[in-house]
Amino acid sequence: MNILLSITNLHLGGAQMYALRLAESLSKELGTKVYVYDHNPEAVNKGLLDTYKDRVSINTFSYNPVVLFFIWKINAIILKFGFKFRFRDFINEFYFKRFIKINNINIINSHMYASDKIVSFCKLKTDLNFKFIITMHGEYELNKNEKKEKINLEKEYRTIINSSDGIIYTADKNYNAIKNYLLNDQLIEKHYIAIPDLLDYKLTKRDVLFQELGISQDTFILGMVSRGIPEKGWELLLQSYELLKKEIDREICLILIGDGEYLSKLVKEYSHLEGIHLLQFESNPLDYLYYVQIFDLAFLLSYFQGESVPNVIIEYLYFNKPIIASDIGEIPKMICDEANNQAGDIIKNSTDGKVNIKEVANVVNKYMNDLNYYNYKKRITGEAFKKFKIKECTDKYISFYKKA
Repeated sequence: MNILLSITNLHLGGAQMYALRLAESLSKELGTKVYVYDHNPEAVNKGLLDTYKDRVSINTFSYNPVVLFFIWKINAIILKFGFKFRFRDFINEFYFKRFIKINNINIINSHMYASDKIVSFCKLKTDLNFKFIITMHGEYELNKNEKKEKINLEKEYRTIINSSDGIIYTADKNYNAIKNYLLNDQLIEKHYIAIPDLLDYKLTKRDVLFQELGISQDTFILGMVSRGIPEKGWELLLQSYELLKKEIDREICLILIGDGEYLSKLVKEYSHLEGIHLLQFESNPLDYLYYVQIFDLAFLLSYFQGESVPNVIIEYLYFNKPIIASDIGEIPKMICDEANNQAGDIIKNSTDGKVNIKEVANVVNKYMNDLNYYNYKKRITGEAFKKFKIKECTDKYISFYKKA
């Protein structure tokens, strides 16, 4: 099998991390090169690229900023003269098709919606012969909520889905978004995403991080990792923290790990609160994994409509962190062991789709004041994590590719 994982972009996000980790694992398991193709090199996270470029074969039409500048310049000139031809997209599609042909790719596993559209076009409009597998990450249902032209969107969905040779969805709501467009004999399966062993990031000296952040060893540490967008629930966590600071005497702090200007500005708005630490990693975006290990409680209070199987929830479980999260996507099932015990607490969303900050504060209080309850939840994390091991996930993908 000559496998290519096609992805819309290599921003720092769960779908992108998973595609890179899956490519690396497939390559090791099959003993052959597995390729990744990035359709938006302009938006690449350089730290993520530098982390994986020697571990995975990452390809695009160009990462050279000078080349990209001139491609966009030509694109702008063409549009200025009233032509609808998009030169930049033509270059990407030309190189993508050429890459498929030169490397004799016979399986393309597409991750993210824009990539699905491009691969579908290549499948339907060219003489290239390959199996087209879609892995869903929540964008189909997100598009339904946000896009106005419903008729065109449904037509697009039907074309993409019917041109595929198999679909892997990660959360039940992914399936619900496309079930009306499926062919009767369409190959479709539910597979959770997974992560590799993170031994390279095992923290050996906790006191170094405590010293770096100016935190005492007996501080109770709350923490959250996610993309720096409002819908991930950053402000809800800050508001909950503010309530806790008023209600308790114990020393607590809050570590927020995320990218972007929005998060930076938000933290400044709460600068009157002591103990807030914002960490943003540019050069090596995976360094946050060291800091997760000093969390006492881990959070994701998301109300992001595309939320499916958040990568960070799996990482929390790997490092045995009890989780407080919103009731969205597959999170309630993710944090359960086989007996349906939860490695944390799920906060039901209010009528506005967001968690109640008073309820969040009350749950945190319970963890801080009831050591037996805390240890019970912590013990479940290891069992809950077992379903997210990369080896089992990779084997399922290989089996699915063969079936398609």
